[in-house]
Amino acid sequence: MTRIAFIIYRNWAYKILTNTLKKIKKKNIILITNQIPEFNIKKLKIKKFKIDPNNNILIYKILKNNQIDIAFFYGWSWLISNKVIDDFLCICLHPSKLPLFRGGSPIQNQILRGVYDSAVTVFRMNKKIDRGPIFMQKKLSLNGDINEILLNISKIGTKITFKLLSKFSTKKLIFSKQKGKASFYKRRTEKDNQKNLDDLKKITYYQLNDYLRSLKYPYPGFKVILKNKKINLLKIKKIKKNFKVTKLKKNKYLKLKDSIVEIIKYTVA
Repeated sequence: MTRIAFIIYRNWAYKILTNTLKKIKKKNIILITNQIPEFNIKKLKIKKFKIDPNNNILIYKILKNNQIDIAFFYGWSWLISNKVIDDFLCICLHPSKLPLFRGGSPIQNQILRGVYDSAVTVFRMNKKIDRGPIFMQKKLSLNGDINEILLNISKIGTKITFKLLSKFSTKKLIFSKQKGKASFYKRRTEKDNQKNLDDLKKITYYQLNDYLRSLKYPYPGFKVILKNKKINLLKIKKIKKNFKVTKLKKNKYLKLKDSIVEIIKYTVA
């Protein structure tokens, strides 16, 4: 029986793991996660390891000691050493049409550039970030709430994972070289995910909505910088074009390139 390791910390990846546990014997699956994962590991009745995510020596040791055949690095945000990649079949899931949008924050980097038709790509990792050969690529819509998008990633990712395990067990697992135009984007920083009042005048209502929906929890949120504070903008409402903002109410409204919006919900950052 194939021995599997899930190296994960995101909730959407945890859902793929729990779906896999319904088909694979628990004794053949282990979990490696960071010190503070998004999910509750106590519920899982499998062998678990909590580690410093930068400790590649320990990751290698755990994979070796447990005789792992396939290591699924799904949503893992830390670099993996060449020794781990060379000695194990390391599989990654990336939510973009690779080779497009390689790198960090792929969901946000696509949505904030107006890309809504994407894909879930599962590929074999190599020594270059997101450049490994592809096993399978399935369509993914980036419309809707971020939690809806993450749920769809879990569903699509589960199907591809089952297919990969089936192909592996029959020794018919094939990977294909990435082809076509490539692009790379860095992981978004806190500075990238905030704007001041002058910045907001340069973006449209729909662009602001894309910031809000793509950056909400489990991501760090979208922040607006005011004179004396910074707020996490959670919910807005577009108001009529002929609306006039008075001095009394100006802190409740934001002026955009094409409209004025009312702040419905926010928290102080």
